[in-house]
Formats: sequence, structure tokens, C-alpha cells
Amino acid sequence: MAFDTKDKVFRLRIRGADDSIYAPGYNILLNLLYDKQGTHFILTYTVMMVLVRGKNLQKVVFAIENGMADFIQEFDFKRWPEPTDATAPFIESIEVKVNENAAAASETKH
Repeated sequence: MAFDTKDKVFRLRIRGADDSIYAPGYNILLNLLYDKQGTHFILTYTVMMVLVRGKNLQKVVFAIENGMADFIQEFDFKRWPEPTDATAPFIESIEVKVNENAAAASETKH
């Protein structure tokens, strides 16, 4: 499953194939950039940027836009069989770039 939704979500859990999990709050999401074809989107947070590539990502984008995406998950070919539904959202890769200066400043404020 590429993503899941809930009615009220405060954080988006971003799960990488390497078992890493980032959980930024929706309140620090600055921008969501995406294409109409559903092949990629970029999440810009105050502390990091996230590039997601795949196919059929329109439903994922809609859920994020409306603050309903509970998690997004990079597909792991070693763990799961490839989905058979050609129309299902499929996340091929997730790249996270942490803004070290913003992350450090955030930690000193708390």
C-alpha cells in the first residue's frame, strides 16, 4: 500500500524502503508541487524537502492537500510482490533532503 488516510492527521509519516521514517507535522508543510500525470510530487517543509516518484499518485496528492494522508510508503521490491492493479498508486522512490540549519534551529527552540 503506497499510502493510507485518516480523517484527522497532524503528521505525515514518510516511510522509506530502508525502514527510515520521517514524521513532519502538516503545520510546517509550506508547499506541495506535483504534475497532472501523477508521476511525482515534492513536499517542501520548513526543515526538509521530499521528492516522491512513482505512478498514479493523484490520490496521494489529494490526500496530502486535504491533510488526510496518514503515511506514504516507498515500495520495497525485496519485501512485497509488485502490485497487480495497474491503476493503484505506486511509490517507486522517496528522497528526503533535510535542511540542517532549519533542523538545528528547531531543536534549540524546544
